[in-house]
Amino acid sequence: MLVIHKLHLVIILAKVVRLKNKMTQDSIKDLPEDLNSIIHRFVYSTTEKRIGTWIDGKPLYRKTLISVGNTGDNVGLAHNIPTIGAVIRSDIFCTNNAGRTYPAHNDIFNLYVKTTDTTNVWCNISSGFVDIAWKVYLTIEYTKTTDWKY
Repeated sequence: MLVIHKLHLVIILAKVVRLKNKMTQDSIKDLPEDLNSIIHRFVYSTTEKRIGTWIDGKPLYRKTLISVGNTGDNVGLAHNIPTIGAVIRSDIFCTNNAGRTYPAHNDIFNLYVKTTDTTNVWCNISSGFVDIAWKVYLTIEYTKTTDWKY
């Protein structure tokens, strides 16, 4: 699943135009790498994507996990990243079968990330509504233990 929001697409196009305007014959060969870097900053996918470089020089990755129907105080979402290192950022929200979207920490749904280990991202996914089908989206940005600094 690949999603690029409209606003991000506008930003990408504006940066491409700026890059094009700065191009010389010598810099044309650099465009694909620059363009690839710009585009991947705004890609959200259920497969791992490299999105940049963390402050320690290690590659930074992004992946979205989706869970359906699992609720409780300690729900493990399998990330399938055996060499996961530091989780730099996590964003979580949920939708229900009534078409509503709930962000983390709202007055109806108690939804937050607790911790990450070598197999799961552990979350609190709880609500007073037991008869509604919940779909949870969790996006993590992380480094890997096997990557070396550049």
